[in-house]
Amino acid sequence: MSVVISITKNESAPLGPESPPRKLYKMRSLCRSLPLSGEALHLDGGQISQSVVFGKLMLSYLSLLYQELHLMGFHMTVSLKNKNMPISVRIALLAFVPLFALVALAGFELVTKRQQLVEAEAVVQVARIAPSISGLVHELQKERGTSAGYIGSKGEKFADTIGARRKDTDRALRAFYDVIPAATGKLAFDGFKTPYEAARAELEKLAAVRGDVDGFRRTVPQMAGYYTPLIAKLLASVESIALVTNEGETVRSLVAYMAFLQAKERAGIERAMGAAGFGSGAFAEGVYRNFVGLGAMQTSFHSIFNRFASEEEQAALTGVLASAEQQEVDRLRALANKGPFGGDISSVSGPDWFAASTKRIDLLKGVEDKVAADVVSQAERVASEVNKEF
Repeated sequence: MSVVISITKNESAPLGPESPPRKLYKMRSLCRSLPLSGEALHLDGGQISQSVVFGKLMLSYLSLLYQELHLMGFHMTVSLKNKNMPISVRIALLAFVPLFALVALAGFELVTKRQQLVEAEAVVQVARIAPSISGLVHELQKERGTSAGYIGSKGEKFADTIGARRKDTDRALRAFYDVIPAATGKLAFDGFKTPYEAARAELEKLAAVRGDVDGFRRTVPQMAGYYTPLIAKLLASVESIALVTNEGETVRSLVAYMAFLQAKERAGIERAMGAAGFGSGAFAEGVYRNFVGLGAMQTSFHSIFNRFASEEEQAALTGVLASAEQQEVDRLRALANKGPFGGDISSVSGPDWFAASTKRIDLLKGVEDKVAADVVSQAERVASEVNKEF
């Protein structure tokens, strides 16, 4: 008597040019690791077909083979060959097949749960360090705005605050390095590691950029051309959480969080553009164009946020948008919008706009911290549930 294992790949899923060498090699390796005898695997007309005659075969080997072949897109069937075998023995042996299938499926489920646990733990780790990243982003946003006002006014404004602003950034930067010295362990996946390392490389240039700002060797757009991509890279490292999970509620929380981060970044850029325009007494064409568009972008991201955020999170944002700080920003926006058409903006200085915008953004930071805490809580809950199931 012998047990025959047939391994096939459907015609509906032909071997593509990019996949056969790796899959075929891996399947051969798996089969050769088992105590089996028979013909070697061969490729025939775009299909892989093979009957392997097993002698004594341990169930653990079968389970491993089934799981790996399933993941590679192959199918495995079991049959018996023995003309002289009594029917009762054949029935008993065939009863082994569903038992094997149950064991193999249980093993596959175990592997799936293990992967879910790894993903959940990675989400928790990135979510926990997100406040350190967003804290650095918050200070860089303020430094960008102060630098814009300083350049736009030729140093007549913000000279007394730019030094203190940079010290705030430096404190946040030290905290960032302390919490995330390197993208290792569960942070070593490409979605986090790539933008994180790119941001670190850009942060090495921060001192030189500050020197350029002090010496007026950069225009406002050139200065923003350093800070804005740097902030985008830092935000991308936070947004990478979405790449490692498919859990519905976690994804919903992450979409809301990412939309809010992007809205707040547009508020930061708007603050910088307004500081440059009000600081110089007139909005240059490019600065004005950006300034006007950034308000609409914030509205769009807030709409996305409200679609996915919890009721409590939506209420927190609604409170900010109805605040006196928001109304003051709206008033100054309306004044700036009239500037290119003969409106007088001389009553508002760069520091006036910067202070009003910062008060509003500080309120938004409070909402951001709440949403971040909710993301961490959600990720920890999912990780705990998966760990119990595992």
